Amino acid sequence: MEQFDVIILLGHRLYDDGTPCLNTLARVRVAADLWKHGRAPIIVSCGYKGYNNENHNTTQADVMADLLVQFGIPDACIIRERLSRTTWENLCNTRKLLGKEHFTAAVATSDAQMPRALYMCKRQGIEAKGFPARLPHDKFWRARRRLEHLFTFENHVGWSGNRQPKWFLPIRNSLMKRDKRLSNEQYETYNSMLRKGDS
Repeated sequence: MEQFDVIILLGHRLYDDGTPCLNTLARVRVAADLWKHGRAPIIVSCGYKGYNNENHNTTQADVMADLLVQFGIPDACIIRERLSRTTWENLCNTRKLLGKEHFTAAVATSDAQMPRALYMCKRQGIEAKGFPARLPHDKFWRARRRLEHLFTFENHVGWSGNRQPKWFLPIRNSLMKRDKRLSNEQYETYNSMLRKGDS
């Protein structure tokens, strides 16, 4: 079994009240499974509030770390990286927290985001392998993965988040179609589904 120095759990957006969406839960599950299978001793939970989540005081890193604890991961094995707003910053800040320039990492993120995440790891000299989080209804996101390679030029020219040119935002937004808001019942149902894997 391939071993890594760390598991990087990349941040994902939260709803306006600070609750996670299905994609966030799926990423957390992947990271928890990797840790339980002994792939790495540490999980770095990444993410600030995000550009569209200024109405609450919860960070993505804290929400995902709390979920990891619910899935049975000891809090002592979780590092909370609360400052980054982009994937690039996730990786930069992880390097600072670990105090290492070069290390191996298992990256847990959404299926569609994986090519870009691994591309950024390579640019930063991080030896990484991806473990994508997939959802049953994720046909749109799986199709979007095939388009990711066409837009890696944004990393070369330094575009990220709100710094992208205005003409590019409609194209980006059409690709970043959001999943529907979860009801409390859907959230609890999915959460219980994840927990069944622990029993």
